[in-house]
Amino acid sequence: MRLRPIALLFALPVVALAACEDDVAPLSPRADAGSSGGADAAADGPSASDGGGDAAVADVCAVEKQHGVDCSQTLECGDKFEAWCKEADKVDSEQRRAGKRACLTKDRCKSADVRDCIYKTYNKATRTAAQEALLDAYCNTCFTGGGIGLCKAASPAYDAAKGPAGVTDIFLAVWELSDALTDKVRTTCTGGALDAGVADAGDGGGGASSCASAFASCAGGIFVDALPVCP
Repeated sequence: MRLRPIALLFALPVVALAACEDDVAPLSPRADAGSSGGADAAADGPSASDGGGDAAVADVCAVEKQHGVDCSQTLECGDKFEAWCKEADKVDSEQRRAGKRACLTKDRCKSADVRDCIYKTYNKATRTAAQEALLDAYCNTCFTGGGIGLCKAASPAYDAAKGPAGVTDIFLAVWELSDALTDKVRTTCTGGALDAGVADAGDGGGGASSCASAFASCAGGIFVDALPVCP
């Protein structure tokens, strides 16, 4: 399980499907084939600067539960969803919480629409010091020279034209984890701590690709270890 890319690991469901998906690796929740109008309605995505505004007062678990009901989904852990969700919420960043509050609406049931909406909110959000430190450490680990600056600019940006399938592991790692987990990923999965000697691979000869894969495996293990089980 530790060797699975973090892009898939971050996609573990908050709610489980009662029927098959029409896309792969959703963020949360896994969605049925309901209305797809949410993606267009999202436009550039709701604002989610650190979860500010009225949306910040909404309980995230209550929002997720209502979304599951509205979209005819089966809640993770069944009648113990609330207890599980409160633990699972500790893994999330404030930006992800804000994105869920804004995007888990009854007109947005397809997982691709939910993820697209949430990812768009990150383009308007402000990163924490821990998130900036991870981004800096990753780019300095996996790139050299001018590639470092390009990495810092591109890695945290969501390209709506490519959609959710185009997001990278570092994009998710920077935006979606609590600061405590973000710090753990940085100290364990970048620099000299990264496995297989790819810390010195640089951005030539496939080094960045190998480095990104090693980072994904390392960060994915940390993410999985932090996830709660059903009480």
